[in-house]
Amino acid sequence: MKWKRLGVVIEGPIALSPKNCMNNSMKLNQKNTLVLTPVVLGYVVLYLILVEQLQIDLAKLFGSFAEKGPIIVIYFLAGLLLPVISGAVPRPFKEAIIFWRIKDRLPGYRAFSKYAHSDYRIDGAKLIDSINGIPESPREENALWYQMYNRFETDDRVRASNKLYLLYRDLGALSVLTLVLSSMVFLFRAGEIPGFVIFSATLGFMYFVSVIGAIMYSRSLVKQVLAIHYSGVI
Repeated sequence: MKWKRLGVVIEGPIALSPKNCMNNSMKLNQKNTLVLTPVVLGYVVLYLILVEQLQIDLAKLFGSFAEKGPIIVIYFLAGLLLPVISGAVPRPFKEAIIFWRIKDRLPGYRAFSKYAHSDYRIDGAKLIDSINGIPESPREENALWYQMYNRFETDDRVRASNKLYLLYRDLGALSVLTLVLSSMVFLFRAGEIPGFVIFSATLGFMYFVSVIGAIMYSRSLVKQVLAIHYSGVI
């Protein structure tokens, strides 16, 4: 098998084109939106209860809704739109708030120098030998790993890791976006301060869970690709 060091073209009958890779990623994002939308609506309900003091007692629910009906509708519409807005957020920004890096954010930039040696399924020395040495720069390292990813993207193990990485990445971005927007609303409407503190703490907790999940599954994605490639080397 012949691999080119740079670019995204791979020789072989089952190599995926960039267009197919983009379509597969879009499909995963669309599926994840079905999960993220209820989560954001849950954030909206939590904000209404904690900050806007929406009554959850059934005896008072209708009176509370009648009093705050318009703002409740606006909040729910905003909740439905947030996943769409999140999709328009630049990918580098999402990666930066998840990996806390400005440069060389993704694990693919360290695929061969670090992660090839941290998976029990892989003999790092043999893998590095199969690609004629570790690429000279992190950018070349990521490019070479991405070539492998293009080839094995449809593998179930790769798809599973990629789907979960994208889900946690977008959940983290949505949590940050929700916190920013809700803070702006809170400043204008002056809701309950203790309730807003609890709401912000909940979003912060969800963000850190998302960071842990995204980092874990992004590393898993890198290792899965390397392991599958390695199985064809030995």
